[in-house]
Amino acid sequence: MGVTSLAIGSTAGPIATAGFGLLAVGWIGSTFKAWRHAVRREIAIHERWMIRSFAFCFAAVTLRLYLIPVGAFGLDFYPAFRVISFACWVPNILIAEWIIASRKRTARA
Repeated sequence: MGVTSLAIGSTAGPIATAGFGLLAVGWIGSTFKAWRHAVRREIAIHERWMIRSFAFCFAAVTLRLYLIPVGAFGLDFYPAFRVISFACWVPNILIAEWIIASRKRTARA
């Protein structure tokens, strides 16, 4: 419920609300798809969706890592937080997609 409450009640404004809202939709959606494929015993597809779900989940860690330089360099919190609301999960999902694609290439070879 944490990501959803951040999305709805972000004091950093509509940009942060959009960032955390998309994170919530991605996380819930990818986890649901992973669950559906697991129930159908489509384990390879389930695994790919769980990699995506983990990438979204790991945004909580990534967000906190990005907050370190904000505090260390005395950056203005709200503008930085607006960027972080996307930066905490977009790179994670791109890395997840790269991992999924590289596993597919390895499996074909």
